[in-house]
Amino acid sequence: MTKTHIIAIDAMGGDFGPSVTIPAAANALEKNGDLKFLIFGDEKLVKPLLDQHEKLKNSCEFHHTDIAISSHDKPSTALRKGKGSSMRLAIEAVKEGKAHGVVSAGNTGALMVMSKLILKSLPGISRPAIASVMPTQKGQTVMLDLGANLECDAEILTQFAVLGAVYARVVQGVSVPLVGLLNIGTEEMKGHDEIRAAGDVLSNVKFPGRYHGFIEGDDITKGTVDVVVTDGFTGNVALKTAEGVAKLTKYFLTDAFKSSPLALMGYLLSMGAIKKMKDKVDPRRYNGGTGSYLPEKILTNADLEKMVDTTDEWITQRSGIKTRHIAAEGETTGDMAIAAARRAIENAGLTEHDIDGVIVATTTPDRTFPSVAVKVQGELGLKLGFAFDVQAVCTGFVYALSVADNFIKCGQAQNILVIGAEKMSSVLDWTDRTTCVLFADGAGAVVLSAKENGDGLDGQGIHSTHLYANGKQRDMLQTSGGVSTTGDTGHIEMQGREVFKYAVSYMAEVVGEVLEHNHITPDQIDWLVPHQANIRIIESTAKKLHMDMDQVVVTVDHHGNTSAASIPLALDEAVQSGKIKRGQMLLIEAMGGGLTWGAALVRY
Repeated sequence: MTKTHIIAIDAMGGDFGPSVTIPAAANALEKNGDLKFLIFGDEKLVKPLLDQHEKLKNSCEFHHTDIAISSHDKPSTALRKGKGSSMRLAIEAVKEGKAHGVVSAGNTGALMVMSKLILKSLPGISRPAIASVMPTQKGQTVMLDLGANLECDAEILTQFAVLGAVYARVVQGVSVPLVGLLNIGTEEMKGHDEIRAAGDVLSNVKFPGRYHGFIEGDDITKGTVDVVVTDGFTGNVALKTAEGVAKLTKYFLTDAFKSSPLALMGYLLSMGAIKKMKDKVDPRRYNGGTGSYLPEKILTNADLEKMVDTTDEWITQRSGIKTRHIAAEGETTGDMAIAAARRAIENAGLTEHDIDGVIVATTTPDRTFPSVAVKVQGELGLKLGFAFDVQAVCTGFVYALSVADNFIKCGQAQNILVIGAEKMSSVLDWTDRTTCVLFADGAGAVVLSAKENGDGLDGQGIHSTHLYANGKQRDMLQTSGGVSTTGDTGHIEMQGREVFKYAVSYMAEVVGEVLEHNHITPDQIDWLVPHQANIRIIESTAKKLHMDMDQVVVTVDHHGNTSAASIPLALDEAVQSGKIKRGQMLLIEAMGGGLTWGAALVRY
């Protein structure tokens, strides 16, 4: 009889919280039918996602809490304020025997400290360790510690050897794991006193593995042992160095294949083998990255009920929004753009030196001048290429994407960082219930790269962009001030009914134009990725395309309207959750103040 494994999940952990953890749990359940989940999180955010995954909903036990540990919290802070948090409740479920293990994508330091405090350590184990699975010539090796314990004595290193050996046996199925101590040489006299003492102990005691002896750095990738044991400082440096070498190798290969037509032919013939190599060394298999950023603070409809004359029902019916993120005091559009950009570059498998230019779509820059883009360039240490902002309000990201696409097609750049970033809370009148309930803050980024493409619509990349504006309608959605008029930014003013009417009309027109221009039908579109302004506008566009809402990326319920940031935020969330996959066709569309509107057809 198959044993049921019960896993406690901190649904609020990670940059995207339940929007990633819930689909991930559903995916795990599809692959492992003997799993059962105890899910801890905010019901306003989790329940709508569970409704989209019927099998998971029927096989999980949900527990509500609106307290979450932030990735910015220090472990000591998390311990003090974390009682009743989704992370702590998930850990306590293991302590109480209700679950066999806990999964959290949240604050690693808080998770380690809280787990040790609540679950204690097994007899003979005094400190927890962070482990990772590293690719090798022979398969994989477990490596620990990777940062939890910067300094380790002989006893701690010996305990890590036991932990690693058990992991290799139980998780990876290695019957007798071979364990090595990472050192500056393989000779017995090499290394400091503690590592030599640990070697002496492991040579003379029985444990769930077999001691190999000292190993050097190159033994990690050779696969000399099944378990690599080291202190957290050395382990973290080794891990980051390995990731850097993988990126450097990619850079050298790319440069070599571009050196001549013959080299390019060699690349085309070896594409399959190169892809296999990339899959093995890609650090994202073992240490993920994203291309977006959301502020820590979450403002709910219930919070807004206390601020203005409104209700959760009124907001939800008219917009579909339940929660939104608001930037912290002192947190700027540029800060959010930089955070999203770092993740996008890492996720693209590139380095900062690969980026030829930066285009930021924003309506809420840090300063009148210079641009947010130059701040991103300077803070990230990018090469001295172009950097400028684009202002088309909610359509800004589509405009920026089109500009970047043309830079690449003209041969002026290879890799361009395109960012949508907004701090809309800075231009809101928090007494105006018609606007303050709609807008929010955040940033999303993508790296657009030149590449050899397939024929026609089968090739990956941007196939067409379509941009429009009607300046006669500029007063429908505007701010009440400006630098050359009132000397300040003013606040958002909107003629809601008129904007809604034109949004539905313009979106229908531009979507039809995309289909006609590319000679395709709606059934050839895999995903609609719309600007997240209003669920009714989104549903109207989907209806026009005869698309089921299951094919539409919707984040407006938990992101709100983040203006130029909304599309890259939605796109990144869908990619990270596994919804959008390579090779799928995306229709991206938006409308914003100006009025401006536009769309793009993209093969991801």
